[in-house]
Amino acid sequence: GALAAAEFVIAWKAADVLIQIIWRLPEALAPRLVQMDFRGEHDELRQLYAKGMRRLELASLGAALAYGLLGHSVVSLWVGADRAPSTPWIYWLAGAAVFWLGSARLPAVFAFSTVRLRPLVTVGAAEVVAKLLATWLLFPYLGYAAPLAALSIVHLGGVAWAYRALGRQSSARNR
Repeated sequence: GALAAAEFVIAWKAADVLIQIIWRLPEALAPRLVQMDFRGEHDELRQLYAKGMRRLELASLGAALAYGLLGHSVVSLWVGADRAPSTPWIYWLAGAAVFWLGSARLPAVFAFSTVRLRPLVTVGAAEVVAKLLATWLLFPYLGYAAPLAALSIVHLGGVAWAYRALGRQSSARNR
């Protein structure tokens, strides 16, 4: 009930802040991407996408590992050690979510900026439906950790690949 919801929010909030910071990086590129697409600079778009994905994945991986390792300490500073969830794997699940959501942002920004909205909405809708279904199936076993586990399962199950394919298509010459 309420205790499970509170533990989820406490474990998730710091990870969510990391995701919001990571998401700001590709968002700053949007005006430039629109101009490059309008001018037909597809080789530059493709190069920018490849370079940006490498950097964003490294930043997301670093933030994910840091939260997995230090999440309990960070949350303990925030709410006190006696109120921080003591299950270490919840921080690793939240760290994995940081990686998956962080690394999916650049492909989404590329698709939006190059007006590939239908494929973007399709991938996003499939992600939401799959996460809801997986959360519903996992909740009896994992409780408040089910949404975080569902997110990783869905991304490992193909959503991460779909976002990357969307980003490659959005930066390619022949769309």
